Amino acid sequence: MENEVLKELEDFFGMKLDRAPEIIFVKTRGEIDKLKGKKTEPWVVGWAESGNVYILDKDNFERESDHK
Repeated sequence: MENEVLKELEDFFGMKLDRAPEIIFVKTRGEIDKLKGKKTEPWVVGWAESGNVYILDKDNFERESDHK
């Protein structure tokens, strides 16, 4: 299955990837701030870094961000 996902991502981006990105769900704004090493704006709900994708847990969007 991982090979299928990697192939699909490579086709989508049109480039060779070393590995599929890991998706990490972050529960709170405090956790985002700690990972980013600074106080973040309330609109920040995700970012990509070092081959990983970080996303604020959808159940906490209204409480931990300015998104509805």
